[in-house]
Amino acid sequence: MHPDLLQLSLGTTRGLRIADGWFAELAGHAGITVETVGVRVGATSRLRRAYPVTDLVEALAARRAIASALRRLEPRAVVFSTTTASLLADDLRLPYAVRLDSPARLNRPGLQNILLHALERRKLANAVLVLPSSGMAAASLPPEAAPVVVVPPPVFVHSGGQV
Repeated sequence: MHPDLLQLSLGTTRGLRIADGWFAELAGHAGITVETVGVRVGATSRLRRAYPVTDLVEALAARRAIASALRRLEPRAVVFSTTTASLLADDLRLPYAVRLDSPARLNRPGLQNILLHALERRKLANAVLVLPSSGMAAASLPPEAAPVVVVPPPVFVHSGGQV
């Protein structure tokens, strides 16, 4: 199978997994075939104690996952589900987009995260699209980021009127 889109799902939280499923469904409704591949952190998970080490451990795991998935699936394009998932990915030689709820420069402040900020700026500048989930996230992107399309998550209203 050669999907139109390979979605690399960091999936470290329930919210990320739900958002990834929603995005794949949304793309499917648009006629785009999507293969979602999860990231397994493995034994290095024990190193995840604080930022920026947590992000770097997860980014290394994502790098392994994307390399393996690209060999197997041969997609036309890639969407990273978070900036962390994209940080250490090799040159894909494919168009890619980065989905995010907040850029690292906003939710990972401080000098200890300066490497993350530099890696994020590079990945967001080289993407074909950046897909933040809100206008606030879009406004916080580095100026050199690729073109932006805000893709907010869905809001579901149940029959009782509750969200």
